[in-house]
Amino acid sequence: MGMLNDKVKNDIRKIVVMLKNMKVRDVLAYWIEGEIKGAEMYYHLYKISKDFSLSKQISKLFFELYKDELDHADELLAIYRELFPKEDMSAVELPSLEVIISRDVLMNLLKNEKFSEVFEILLTTEEFAKEIYEYLAKSVSDDKLKETFKWLAEIEQGHYDKLNKWYAKF
Repeated sequence: MGMLNDKVKNDIRKIVVMLKNMKVRDVLAYWIEGEIKGAEMYYHLYKISKDFSLSKQISKLFFELYKDELDHADELLAIYRELFPKEDMSAVELPSLEVIISRDVLMNLLKNEKFSEVFEILLTTEEFAKEIYEYLAKSVSDDKLKETFKWLAEIEQGHYDKLNKWYAKF
């Protein structure tokens, strides 16, 4: 994978370490926002990919991932409300993936037809998401929550696998 992706991976690893030292409440708050921003990223990729000579299947993939990210945010918000019914979500002072993986960078890569680099970055974000859900599954004692986080980790692995199939074509 390219140099850009090595830096991105390193920055993401730093965030994973910081998240593992935070309370579950704060990790959930951070990740709810992350899922929403992820949905926005995939939606923009979907819109832009329609303007290129890319396969319609790639646009469809981006749209499916957009919908999944929104569903994840809803699921996590429900979990947050169940666990912390009397607490408002507060912003977590941690760089978001949106800062590390600038949407503008992805859009420019897509516009310049550097598809393998786009997919490298997306693969990294899906890998990161899976790690966070696996961490959350290990961090909660409630069996229902454990299963929910394991399920979300499996979905992220599915996203990774779908993206990886396309990445192999570039």
